Amino acid sequence: MFDVLKYGFVNSYFRMLEKKDRLISNAGIQKLLKEQPELTSSQKRDIRSYWKKNLGVEFPLDWHRLYYGKTGIEDPAFVPPSVYEYDIRPCLNPPNFAIVLQNKVYLERLIPDAPAVRSVLRNTNCRFLDEGFNLITREEARKTVEKYDALVVKPALFSNKGAGVKLLTAPIDLEEVDREYVCNYVLQIPLEQHSVLAGLNPSSVNTLRVVSILTKGRPHVASAYLKVGSPGEFADNFGEDRYFIGVDENGKMSDHAIDQHLGKVYSLPSGYDFAGKELPGYDKICSAAEKAHENMSFFGLIAFDICVDKEGEAVIVEANIKQPGIKGQFAAGPYFGKYTEQLLRYVRGHNSTLLTGWPKMW
Repeated sequence: MFDVLKYGFVNSYFRMLEKKDRLISNAGIQKLLKEQPELTSSQKRDIRSYWKKNLGVEFPLDWHRLYYGKTGIEDPAFVPPSVYEYDIRPCLNPPNFAIVLQNKVYLERLIPDAPAVRSVLRNTNCRFLDEGFNLITREEARKTVEKYDALVVKPALFSNKGAGVKLLTAPIDLEEVDREYVCNYVLQIPLEQHSVLAGLNPSSVNTLRVVSILTKGRPHVASAYLKVGSPGEFADNFGEDRYFIGVDENGKMSDHAIDQHLGKVYSLPSGYDFAGKELPGYDKICSAAEKAHENMSFFGLIAFDICVDKEGEAVIVEANIKQPGIKGQFAAGPYFGKYTEQLLRYVRGHNSTLLTGWPKMW
């Protein structure tokens, strides 16, 4: 009896948090709406009908007003953050499992059939693993890093927005790395990116965020956009002057980029002319994402960060499964693209949050 009461209390607590976060999500964009036109009665009717039919939910339409105003695209398939966080993402990617398998140390093990960035040393819970995932001593780890003229170091857990990603140059001191990162980090061979990507911003490794979903038993690329770093920064998702550029299903870049204030810009600090340019090897990029998703098919949604090397080959840099963001909709349009209706109907029939309750989900 006590367990039943405890479960009910915890579930109610999470439900209250959910309601609060939904309200905060909508309240947080009010200042951005001041310059956006109101939705018409017809637009409101179409949005409500679309989401009621496919997911069975209703919500304030402020986010759609912002999406429509900022992008100029009128599509009810745009996904509001509160619906994404509480109705969609927990169903597709159960949070407890996502946290564990987000660990960058094991990326190559999780996607053995797809091309991935090369890690030469891994620190997992303060234990060292070599390139072949063999346990090695600290002395062996020290000798490993001393072989390289340059390595990229990044946290393996609980990192976002490029925090902690650095380029190290010889002589590389493992003791200094340990002092800063302590445990749970990876050291990787730097990527030499294709000239098309380097032109966007030469200082950063610019990657394509590829949203892959499982629907009808197969992975499909639903949307994609380029992440361009700030001038002088090494990580493409760090700094204030970074940009998103939408990429269509043929691999062509949009005629504009989106800045961090959701404004449209038609030129980058580098001066590179990107409008309508074709991304090299886009078919290889999509194939790499879909093959990698097959290897991680427990999850219904994975946002891959993929680079194109100097030879035009796709290289998977990260697989984001814990909390892949949806801000890229302002650059690339609706997050799940042409697969939105299929996905929403799946979520409606497999809503794990409703079936098991919040305590088991989180």
